[in-house]
Amino acid sequence: MLKHVFIAALFVGILWVSSAAVDLTSRLTLNAGFSLPTGDFSAAGDNPSSGFAKFGFGAGAEYDLKIGESGFMWSSSFHYIANDYQSETFIRWPELSLQEAGTYSNYALLTGIKYQYSLGESISLFAVGQIGMNMSTGPFISGIIGDDSNQALVEMETEGSTTQGYAVGFGLITNATTTLTVRYLSLGSSSINGSVDYKLGDDRFSKTIEWIQPTSMFLVTVGYAIEFSD
Repeated sequence: MLKHVFIAALFVGILWVSSAAVDLTSRLTLNAGFSLPTGDFSAAGDNPSSGFAKFGFGAGAEYDLKIGESGFMWSSSFHYIANDYQSETFIRWPELSLQEAGTYSNYALLTGIKYQYSLGESISLFAVGQIGMNMSTGPFISGIIGDDSNQALVEMETEGSTTQGYAVGFGLITNATTTLTVRYLSLGSSSINGSVDYKLGDDRFSKTIEWIQPTSMFLVTVGYAIEFSD
C-alpha cells in the first residue's frame, strides 16, 4: 500500500515539476472571412444531395495553448458559417414555385494540433488539424403552390442535425497580431428536414421534406490575435 502511494506521489511530483519548468503561453484570435462551398454542398442539379450553397460568410474565434518553444500548440476553435441557398427551383418539391430561399447555418466546434514555424521576428507560418462537432440548420423556403385560380403561399423552416467533422489548414501570422488562414472543413452529412401545412380552397394539405446534405467548404479568414503569458 505504501509503495503504491509512494509511486503515485512520485508520478504527481514529476508532472508538477515538468509543468512548472515549461513556459505556458496562450493566444486568442478573433477572425472573419468568406466561405467557398465545395462538392455536393455547392452542386446545383438533380442529384438528391445537391446543396445549391453559394459564396458565404464565416466568423469565429480560436484559442491556442502554446507549450515552451516546440512550435506545437493545442488549438480549439469555433466557427459560424452562413451560405446562401440559391436556385430558381426547389428540386425536392417540384410543384412549388420558389419565391425565396434562406441560408445554411453551420456552427463548428473543433479542437486539435497546430504547429507554428518562425520565418523571422515578424512573420511565422502555421499548419493546423482539428476534429470536432458541427451543428447545422437548413435554409428557409418560401414559394407558391397551386395554379392561377387556386394557390397558396407556403413558408417552411428547415432544421438540421449535429454531425462530426474535421478541418485542416495553413496560414501565417505577422507582427504576432494579424493572421491569414485558409482551411478546408468537412462537416459531415446533415439530415435537413422541414414540414408545413397549407390550404388550397377548402382542402388542407401537409408536406414533409427531408434530405441528407454533405457539407464541405474552404474558409478563408483574417484575424486579430491577442497573446497571454502565465
